[in-house]
Amino acid sequence: MGYPLLSVKRGDQANTYIVTQNRFLINPKAVVNQTSEFKYRWYIPITYKTNKGPKNGVTWFPNNQESVTLTLGEGEKWLKINNNQVGYYRVDYTADMWQNLIQELKSRSEQLTISDRAHLLNDIFALAESEIVPYAVALDL
Repeated sequence: MGYPLLSVKRGDQANTYIVTQNRFLINPKAVVNQTSEFKYRWYIPITYKTNKGPKNGVTWFPNNQESVTLTLGEGEKWLKINNNQVGYYRVDYTADMWQNLIQELKSRSEQLTISDRAHLLNDIFALAESEIVPYAVALDL
């Protein structure tokens, strides 16, 4: 069956990010195509934080939308989705966004909680195993 994978990239406007969803499978080659009346799309609660702290509330990603746009404030340098790993989904970022999160972890900042750090590690190694992210990026984290 699989579960959601949220992919995040920068939007065209300043301080905007576009979030899309796909079906995540650890080994997509091992699964025979199965049909789904919902086209493997989910109604997903998105929580997030930046270098300025966690954002209050939840942004909902309906299963009938192609993408959701998040708008951050001025001076927010990085974005981490799925605050404290409360949602049941994986998150993939662009290479530069992964690098920003890696730098945040290496700086020993307390902005990312222990569960946030564990979530990043769990996601990136699952994404590397499924050949979505290179292992070099995962090992750098």
